Amino acid sequence: MNRPLHRQPSCLAPVLLLALSATTGCPYTGNNGKNNGDSAVNPLRIETQSVVSDSGGVITLSLDVQDGERFQVVQDDGKGGVVFTDSLTDPSGTKVLDWQDWQTSKYSYTEAVYGAKYANTTNWPIREEDGPTRGGTWTFVGDTLKSNYSQKPNEPVDITIAYRKDADPTHGAVHVIVAYCTGVDSDPEVVRGVEAAVATWTQIWAAFGITLTVDYAEIALDPALPNTSDGEQAYQDLAAQYDDHPLIEVIGDSIAGDLTILGETSAIPGPMAATQITAVEVSWMGHAGGNGNFSDGEIQMMGETMAHETGHFLGMFHPVEDGWQYWDYLDDTEDCTNQNTCEADLGSNLMFPYTICTTFTSCDPQQDLSPKQVGIMLNYVGVE
Repeated sequence: MNRPLHRQPSCLAPVLLLALSATTGCPYTGNNGKNNGDSAVNPLRIETQSVVSDSGGVITLSLDVQDGERFQVVQDDGKGGVVFTDSLTDPSGTKVLDWQDWQTSKYSYTEAVYGAKYANTTNWPIREEDGPTRGGTWTFVGDTLKSNYSQKPNEPVDITIAYRKDADPTHGAVHVIVAYCTGVDSDPEVVRGVEAAVATWTQIWAAFGITLTVDYAEIALDPALPNTSDGEQAYQDLAAQYDDHPLIEVIGDSIAGDLTILGETSAIPGPMAATQITAVEVSWMGHAGGNGNFSDGEIQMMGETMAHETGHFLGMFHPVEDGWQYWDYLDDTEDCTNQNTCEADLGSNLMFPYTICTTFTSCDPQQDLSPKQVGIMLNYVGVE
């Protein structure tokens, strides 16, 4: 099933000197140094271990969960192999997550059950109604797979398990590292546009109870960015510099050589642990256009792209996929079935699968979230 993760504009102004087509309804194809970020209010418990899958390619873990804790399991193959979440079972023996329930569903719940290269992330609870968690021994089952998705036995995998208990589950805080690729921050106009877009992103999330703390860094990486799912050692190296597991937002010129891709994330949800896919990417050139200068509308769009793509990283899907046949698994976002209805009902939603524009520099605001979408973000273990 095609589940695009990057963000593209729906309509482009013909005056832009870029190789972009003027279309409507385009889909998403949607301070360095150690920093001890353990919060006194919502401290993290982190366990790491190296395991080897059994002769059938299966990994079985016992998780010691306390009452009310959120937790996240990251399986890191590290070599580009496929890792997969099979199931999650609570202390009563109830299987709360089973890959077979979601592989062919028209509703999106978590990408953990589809498998991923490099690293795979299971965050629990997902929705508000999936919690609070019951304390006791939970059982996680994962798999190591070959590129054709057959079982790969005796495969070494690094495991990171993070636990966090909330003092106030209605609010949260996130530390963000905005990392400029080599040379990108030498242009004052790019820095101005990025910082203004970050301010827009901060305002969007603050309206839903999530506070951003943003630091800026440089990353030794070609600004012609690869797809996030292809893995990049520089992302793992940057994330490993911080003890508080920040979100990594990388600013480059372009993504996969395509200036119509405004931003991209690696997985839904993405890993807190430092891996080769621990990053969200944003193309500044895709937003600024051919003149390289940011209008107010382009800054708004880039801020919304930052908020949208990191929303994916924290676990949110598009409320509806372009094509109108797949939806998120939330009952407070409409299961619309055609473009006109979907744009009318969901077009202002931050996670809508494309921007809605009259020109490239004049796009409708997309800054709304439903209560249950917000609940997914607040359940992400990286949110304090």
